[in-house]
Amino acid sequence: MTAQHEIRCSRNAGIRTVRHDYMVNRILTKIDHHRHPRPVDKAHGNLPVSDKLEKPDIEFQYKNATYVLDVTFAVEANICNAFKGKILKYGGTYGDNRVIPLVLRYNGTVYEKSMNLLTKYLPEITDSFLSKHCCLAVARANEEAKLRYTSLITNALHDETIAIKHGQKRDRHATGRRALRAPPGLDGAGARQEGEAQGNAGSDGLGVTVEN
Repeated sequence: MTAQHEIRCSRNAGIRTVRHDYMVNRILTKIDHHRHPRPVDKAHGNLPVSDKLEKPDIEFQYKNATYVLDVTFAVEANICNAFKGKILKYGGTYGDNRVIPLVLRYNGTVYEKSMNLLTKYLPEITDSFLSKHCCLAVARANEEAKLRYTSLITNALHDETIAIKHGQKRDRHATGRRALRAPPGLDGAGARQEGEAQGNAGSDGLGVTVEN
């Protein structure tokens, strides 16, 4: 994974998490208490799903039956599939007619089919309430993403600076070791030539030592 890819993924994941959690918390506090709303992660014992991520966001009671609401953001091209996907995902556990997919657009508007279900089962969750907090959620998520992005950039630059310093230090050590192995002013070839000259000084050229 490249540094750019890591930064981009971390930034996008941060946006999604902050935006989603903000909306879930606002909705949870808005649902009437007599419906006994609760986040599913705190009521996990009654959900036959092993993966913690595979769960709806909120459970509530309606006419002595358990309903669930799950929040998601989607672009217009995917909004219908996002709605159907939530029903398909949780309908087998709770029943298709007890799943309320709350699909939000990024401009703060609510998917019409989601709004129809809210009007029937959770009339206290109004369109104006959702639009207001959806815009706040997007703004908060963008601000959080900027902070995370800045932190990632700072850390990446710090790591790069350390790597450069270590590389320069290794180069200096390598240069020092080469200098110790060869006499000053001589490279490997010069040293060989001097050695040959010294060896030839005591012979007659035929390999016979000349006595003085």
